[in-house]
Amino acid sequence: MAVNVASAAYKQPRITCAIGQFRDADTYPRLMPRDWGPWTVIKLEALEKYLSAFAIASQKARVTLYLDLFGGRPDNRGRGIDEVFEGSALRAAQVVPPFSKLIVTELSRSAAAAQRARLDLVAPGRVIVREGDCNVVMPAELAKLDRDYRWAATFALVDQYSAEVRWETLREIAAFKDPSAKTKAEICMYFGPSFMLRGLHGPGGKVNAGYARRLDDMYGNTRWRQIMAAREDGVISGDQAGKELVNLMRWQLEEDLGYGTTLPLQVRNTVNNKIFSLVFSTDHPVGTKIMRDLFEGAENALDLMVLQGKVDRARARDEASGQGWLLGDDDLAVSLPGERASRTPLGPPVEPYKWDRLWDRDQR
Repeated sequence: MAVNVASAAYKQPRITCAIGQFRDADTYPRLMPRDWGPWTVIKLEALEKYLSAFAIASQKARVTLYLDLFGGRPDNRGRGIDEVFEGSALRAAQVVPPFSKLIVTELSRSAAAAQRARLDLVAPGRVIVREGDCNVVMPAELAKLDRDYRWAATFALVDQYSAEVRWETLREIAAFKDPSAKTKAEICMYFGPSFMLRGLHGPGGKVNAGYARRLDDMYGNTRWRQIMAAREDGVISGDQAGKELVNLMRWQLEEDLGYGTTLPLQVRNTVNNKIFSLVFSTDHPVGTKIMRDLFEGAENALDLMVLQGKVDRARARDEASGQGWLLGDDDLAVSLPGERASRTPLGPPVEPYKWDRLWDRDQR
């Protein structure tokens, strides 16, 4: 019997159109959507739910502000479903009550043009889209804001791929509001330890010195090099190194930038491999409670997504062998608790890992 165990785990993505029907209007620059796995739908649904709760909780604020540092393309394509769904900026632009202003930065000229055209249709007069490096463009845009925005309820999405944001940019976002404001801008940061561990090594095993310098810039120091040195010396495993890299970032957000709470979410793919983390930072207890609940829901969705992947692979194997579909509901129910063992601990960060040397292979 064919079973879709993930059908109740999360809502179907908000569909723009089927891929075969995708057409660009005159006001919409030609740019086909990129493919993403089902975990992307889970993280976007969690983001949209939080932004809706954030907007409702911020209704008494005079103005509200949404920042998207890596805007990307307006539409995304679900891998294997052949349909288009909306990205983070489009979802933020349609939140009710609406954000007073949205600032979106994007390095790619074509993606920025597509975002600008689409967002101008969805939220005319409320959106600023700027092409360029977010580390240069976003601080410049924050400096231009009217004084009212120094007290704005603000949410910043840092959807980087692998160490593109700089620590000084995070500091600018955390510090741009007036010192008398009760809270800093909330930051939701995508953080990929697995990409970092791989990114340090180029083709043929050569060290990627440029990438190492990017990690220095993202952390704003070389403390991550102690973790990598311990990994290279065989003192800690790759999995532990990844956890320590996330912990270090959370520790710095709380201790160096002064955030009251940071929460992590470990995002997994359909074979249960850890691919990246979400790190959420806030000063507000309500924001902490809401995001904690949403991360719990996302963990449920990820569990079921992983189990659905097992079902699909087992079905494919059974059908390829000519035996037909053999796995039943009872087998699925037994499998689910095992997936829950991969859940992310939600405790506070601890003192960063220390080792007696720094990883310095890029400097040899």
